[in-house]
Amino acid sequence: MNAVATMEGTTKLGRWGGSRAVRIPKPMCDLLGVDVGATLDAVGGSDEEGPFITLRPLGPHRSYGDAPYQSIESLFRGYEGSEPSPEPDWGDDVGAEVVE
Repeated sequence: MNAVATMEGTTKLGRWGGSRAVRIPKPMCDLLGVDVGATLDAVGGSDEEGPFITLRPLGPHRSYGDAPYQSIESLFRGYEGSEPSPEPDWGDDVGAEVVE
């Protein structure tokens, strides 16, 4: 199975009461479709590269990868939009922005 999206990073092991805790960066959670309160399956072991811990979401979770494909044509079918807005007037050019 090929990975569709990956993200790597480092974090530190901290203390949470009598347990240990790992902070997972929000961008990584967003990428994986997990949020606070998600149940994770934790597997620990050791292989030729040394000890490891793997976390995987357990049960149903939010994932944009599971969304059905929709073409841009189907998304805008029936849309009757207006003409594009005119370019805004930002005022006179000043300083290094002056264009002749």
